Amino acid sequence: QDIKPQFTSGASRGHAKLDGESDDDENDNFVFGSDWNIRKGSAEALENLCRTFGKDALPSILPHFEKGLQNANWLIRESCILGVGCISIGCGRDMESYLPQLIPFLFQMLSDEKPLIRSITCWTLSRYSQWIFKQNDNNTYANRLMTELLQKTQDRNKGVQKSAVSSIAAIVEAVDIDILPYMDAIVSSFYQALQTYQKNNLVVLYDTISTFAECLGPDFCNDNYERMIVMPLLAKWEALRDDDTDLFPVLECLSFVSVAYGSRFERYAKPLFDRSVRLMEWVLVGTALHQHDTKKDLPNREFLACSVDLLSALCETLRGKIEPLVQNSKLIPLLHEACKDPAPDFSQSCFALVGDLSKYASTTLSPFFSEFIPILIKGINPRFMRSTNNAIWALGEIILRTNFEVLSPFAQNLFEQVNNAFNMREAGNIMETCAVTIGRLGGVCPNIIAPNLGKLIRPVCIALSNLPEDAEKEDAARGLCVVIERNPQVVLLHFQSLCDLITGFTHPRNETKQMFLNLLHAFKNQTDPVQWQQMIDSFPRRIKDSLRSTYNL
Repeated sequence: QDIKPQFTSGASRGHAKLDGESDDDENDNFVFGSDWNIRKGSAEALENLCRTFGKDALPSILPHFEKGLQNANWLIRESCILGVGCISIGCGRDMESYLPQLIPFLFQMLSDEKPLIRSITCWTLSRYSQWIFKQNDNNTYANRLMTELLQKTQDRNKGVQKSAVSSIAAIVEAVDIDILPYMDAIVSSFYQALQTYQKNNLVVLYDTISTFAECLGPDFCNDNYERMIVMPLLAKWEALRDDDTDLFPVLECLSFVSVAYGSRFERYAKPLFDRSVRLMEWVLVGTALHQHDTKKDLPNREFLACSVDLLSALCETLRGKIEPLVQNSKLIPLLHEACKDPAPDFSQSCFALVGDLSKYASTTLSPFFSEFIPILIKGINPRFMRSTNNAIWALGEIILRTNFEVLSPFAQNLFEQVNNAFNMREAGNIMETCAVTIGRLGGVCPNIIAPNLGKLIRPVCIALSNLPEDAEKEDAARGLCVVIERNPQVVLLHFQSLCDLITGFTHPRNETKQMFLNLLHAFKNQTDPVQWQQMIDSFPRRIKDSLRSTYNL
C-alpha cells in the first residue's frame, strides 16, 4: 500500500465528547453549554494521571467513584461516570475485575431521567467496548450494548442522540470487524437518523458513517447498505446549493464512502466529479475577482479544499477510469492555479490531488509535469509538515512517470529540498516519503544523488526498510541501486544497512531480484575475500541466511 498523502479536513476521529447538551423539551435547571473548561481540564488531568501511574492511581480514585456513583445528586453521579471513562485508557486492564459489576450498572444509567447522564454513559461504555465484545455472554454484554446504543440514537434528547452515534463510531474503531454481526441494525439506525436528524447531529452522523466506511471498507458495501446510506447521502448532496456550507461534511463523508465502495461507486462518480470541479472554479474565479475589487464577496475557500479532497477520493475509487473525466474537464488548469495558494491547509490537499492524478491520469497530466514540479518544490516548507509530505509524495509520483529530459532542469533543486526535509529532526513520519522520492529520483537522475550517497545510504535504507513490501518501496530500492552503481566505494561502510533492505524483500519482482543479485555479487567480486567474509559474518543471522539462500552469497 502506498504511503498515504495527508489531507486537509478528513473526518475527525475524536468522537468521545466531554461536553453535554440539554434538551429544549426537558428544562433541566443546570445547563452546561459548550465551554466546560474546568470540567474538560479536570477530565484530561485525570486521564493523564492514569496514563502516567496506571494501576497505582486506582486505590486513590476508585473509592471516590464507588461512593459518587451511588450519590443522590445526579451531577455527582454524572461526573463519576465521566471519570470512569477517563481512566479507561491508562487503567483499562486493571479495571477488568470491576467491569462485571460496573457495566450492568452503566446499562441501567442509559435509562436515567437526566439526559446528561444518558449522554456521558454512552461515551463511557464505548471506552470499555473492547472488553465488552470479548465476553462470551453476548446477550449480557455486546448484544445489550449495541441494542441500547442504537435505541439512544433516537432518544428524545438531541444531545443523547449525538453521544450515542459518536459512541458507535468509537466502538467500530475499537472492535473493527467484530461489529459486523450488528451491521444490519446499525445501518437501519443510520438510515432512520438520516431522515430525522437536524443540522448539528447530521454532522456527527456523517462523521460516524465516514468512520464505518474507513474501518470496514468492503464490509460496509452491499445493495441494501447502498440503498440506505449512499442514496440518502447523495440526495442530501444534491439538495444543497453550491454556496451552502452544509456541503462540507457531506462532501467529506462521500469521500470516505466512495473509497469504501470502490468500483460500485462508479455510477455516481461523474456528477460528483463535475460539481467538485465547478466548485473549484467558482472559488478560484471569485477569489481573483475579490483581489481585483475588494467590494466583491470573497468565496469560502473551504469549498475548494473539500472539493479537492473528494476528487482525490474519486481517483482512489475509480483509479484509471478517472482519466476520461479529467480529460474532458478544466481540472488541470484549475488545480495548477489552486496549488499556488500559499496557505498549507489548502495546498496540502492540492498537492495530494496532483500525486493522485499522476498515478491514475498520467496521460492527461504528463504534458504539464514541468509546470507542476516547481510549484511542488516550492511547497516543501519545514514549517508545514503535512503539506510538505504531500508535495514530496506528489513529486515521487511524477518522477516515476517522467523522464530525464523533463526532470533534469529541476533535479538538483528538487533533491536539495527533499534532502533538507529528510534531514530535519522534526521529519518524523515524512522520512519514508522523502526516502521513496529520493530513491525514485536516483533511478532517473542518479548523478545528482551519487556525490551525496555516503551520507544518504544508511538513513535511506533504514527508512525504506520501515515500509511494507510494495511497488513503491521496490521502485525506490531499484533507484537506489542505480545510484550505488555510480558511487559504490562509499557503501561498504554501511553495507549491512543495504543488505538489510535487500533481504527484507520476500517476493521482489524478477527484474528487481536480478538487480539486487548483480549489485551484491559486484561488491563481493571487488572486495578482498577475507574482508568480505568478516563483514558477512558480522551480520545478523536473518540477513546472512537470506543472502546465502536467495542470492548465493
